[in-house]
Amino acid sequence: MSKEQAGQDKEDAFDKDASNLVTVSDRLIYHKKRGKRLVEKADDLLSSGTKGNQAAAIAAFLKFDDAATMYYKSHVSYKASGSFREAADSLIKCAKMQMEQKMFLEAATLYTEAAELYSKVDKGECVRSIRNAISIYCDAGKFSIAAKMERKVADIHFESRHWEEAAFHYKKAANFLLSDQLIDQSDHCLE
Repeated sequence: MSKEQAGQDKEDAFDKDASNLVTVSDRLIYHKKRGKRLVEKADDLLSSGTKGNQAAAIAAFLKFDDAATMYYKSHVSYKASGSFREAADSLIKCAKMQMEQKMFLEAATLYTEAAELYSKVDKGECVRSIRNAISIYCDAGKFSIAAKMERKVADIHFESRHWEEAAFHYKKAANFLLSDQLIDQSDHCLE
């Protein structure tokens, strides 16, 4: 029996246990364990090296793709268990895997989704994640989306009563909107 088959059998047994869960707390514990197991599995996959020729390059791409899939699945499990910080952390790791694969807009979307989860637990991490998304959207020339994200950052600072930071980010959002010829929306941000 190979290592992969043994791992798959163990995973199948773990998933069969999920069908026997009766209480909500059992399900929450199951999803948290499943999320942790998937993150560990993705980390192990990434730690295994690939060296060599073109076949190794393809293997590296597939390794990042598999790791991204596992991180995303772990995010779903963590979110189901109410562990929003761990779910957002998994999305950030998934976004990094997308960046390795040169899938920039997918990574920006994941950073945005992580920011929404971080907004429930940590505003600082939320802003950091949004800034990563803004950077990617600007590089891709998606200035109207970057403006919306910049406006979210400004709103976070406004709610926290950081007036100067809020004004700075509203002005940045207005500049992004002006570059896309969205003058009415830009004027709204400047107000």
